[in-house]
Amino acid sequence: MPNASLQTTRFALQKIADGIIGSSAGQTAVAGSLATGSEMLEPQDYNAILQKLDDNLVSNMQNAFNSANYTLGTGVSIATQANHPWSLWRLRLTLTAALVAATNAQKYGHLTLITWPNSNIFLLNARMNLIGTKDGAQIQAADQPTVAVGSAVASNTTLATTMIDTIGIVTMAATASAVVQKNGPAALASRFIAAGASNIISLNIGATGNTGGGDGSVSFTGTVDLIALDLGTFGA
Repeated sequence: MPNASLQTTRFALQKIADGIIGSSAGQTAVAGSLATGSEMLEPQDYNAILQKLDDNLVSNMQNAFNSANYTLGTGVSIATQANHPWSLWRLRLTLTAALVAATNAQKYGHLTLITWPNSNIFLLNARMNLIGTKDGAQIQAADQPTVAVGSAVASNTTLATTMIDTIGIVTMAATASAVVQKNGPAALASRFIAAGASNIISLNIGATGNTGGGDGSVSFTGTVDLIALDLGTFGA
């Protein structure tokens, strides 16, 4: 005899258009209603209703994150997961030895991780879980670059403002490889990204040191997660 507390409970849904109601205690059956309490909506029927809802959303939300609508940086791949019928997206950017170069003259650099789709995006939160490896020749183990993620590329040795508005600054340890972990955003609780091809997410490094005296780099392996709402466009 199975343990009743471990069994999955199924629910009868109300289909408003057809006047169907559940036949649980306290409800009165009407024309088109469930005949008995044992008749319940099967999973395939429930999924069909969800699909119909999704197909009739008055927007282009469900199409925003396909490969035709965004551009990824070198060494970056993406996995997307949407919670329907709302367009709440969990975007996982996976970096595999993704290189961020820094010249000896500037001592800062960037890698554009993704160019956003041409849609209105509301970025709710973000986090990075990376391992950064210094090249060992120009950016040496003792150097301690700062790392952040922003909506603008690094333009100064001191990372600030839009260079860190997605995930705040982490200072790498004085070791050849170092863990780079942080939850974001840096200051704002959330950030609105208006539709436009110039909108990006950039992995930035600053104050790289370059004690080797030449152009150097830091490579990153791991993930950057973005939680975002796709609000669609005015034409949707």
